Amino acid sequence: MKILTVALIAGGCAADAGPVSGQVSQAIFGGEVVSDGPIARSTVMFVAKGGDGTHGCSASIIDAAHALTAAHCVFGLQPGDEPELVLELHVTAGGQRRTVTTFARPNDSFDDDIAVLTFAGGLPVDYEPVPLAAAALPTAAGDTLVHAGYGQTTATVNDRGTLHAVATKFVGPQPDNRYLASAPNAGICSGDSGGPDYLPSGARIVQLGVHVSGDCQSAGVSSDVRRYLDFILGTGATPVLVSQLDPPDPDPDPGVPPDADPKSDDGGGEPASPGAGCQTGRASDGALVGLMAIAIVTMRRRRRR
Repeated sequence: MKILTVALIAGGCAADAGPVSGQVSQAIFGGEVVSDGPIARSTVMFVAKGGDGTHGCSASIIDAAHALTAAHCVFGLQPGDEPELVLELHVTAGGQRRTVTTFARPNDSFDDDIAVLTFAGGLPVDYEPVPLAAAALPTAAGDTLVHAGYGQTTATVNDRGTLHAVATKFVGPQPDNRYLASAPNAGICSGDSGGPDYLPSGARIVQLGVHVSGDCQSAGVSSDVRRYLDFILGTGATPVLVSQLDPPDPDPDPGVPPDADPKSDDGGGEPASPGAGCQTGRASDGALVGLMAIAIVTMRRRRRR
């Protein structure tokens, strides 16, 4: 495990490099804006000091002082760069920010594409850590996932900086402790790198992965957090680990007919092969049920299409 202490690091996400490089990464395609609920309360943007959201990566809060992102989002950072986490649903030059003081990654390669950020200042009242999937938590092809991130909504226009999410499906394992997720109109795009994949769990969410790459259309590859728990805990982070998901709640949006178009949660991730992306956003203090409603209703409606 490599740990770097920074006086203040520059944050920005790149296609295959860290926030400092200024390279473009890819964001979420086919998602909808997140305005409330658990996704909004645990997903943030990782940017260079003073970044306005046009460059950067996505990240997730796992305890009051640590966040997860992709390792390629921190490659190239130097002491004095002063990167920041932005705790806003829409990122501009201002907003609630937390300075990243150190980061750690498993090694110097891109193979293990995950990093832990340590930040100062604690959490605002409208943010909370997301639990992580424990090593024993099972997944199977077809399981519902939600991509979330601050990345672009198309491959050609830089509209990063707004938190989006979209429902997708778990496909199966990939090399380098990763997995593939795929669904029509549910791709990771530039700016989504480092963002989370969430599993619906009753009225809450559990993080399964960290976005690595995507095609801006229908596919996304993520690092599997279950394979990196020893590394994460070794940084001093204290996330809650979940080994069993809660059963789905009854339809939280009874006013929407079963055959209506699906809603979707926003997500992000950076493509290791097709492309990559980074985004940031802020969560509001809405009910957990509201956020889960988006994920669960989205997938139900997609299945009926």
